[in-house]
Amino acid sequence: MHRYSSGTALGVTSGQNLFGAGSARASYASTAQPLLNPSFDPGHPEKYPYLNPAAFRRPANMEYGDNAPPDPSLRVRPC
Repeated sequence: MHRYSSGTALGVTSGQNLFGAGSARASYASTAQPLLNPSFDPGHPEKYPYLNPAAFRRPANMEYGDNAPPDPSLRVRPC
């Protein structure tokens, strides 16, 4: 069995302030939530986003996010 991936790996950032230490990564909210939005519709991306917002959370103060900087399981879909 082979698995092929295309597109650029995505990184999910958070609005948390790290006091000049770069952009903060988001944390995974739960392993039960899918990373990709099951309601995603390529014909209407403004209505249903590609990523599932419920799958991520903002880390608490002084906590680093636990998702990978570019997550290889999340890829930009070619148009």
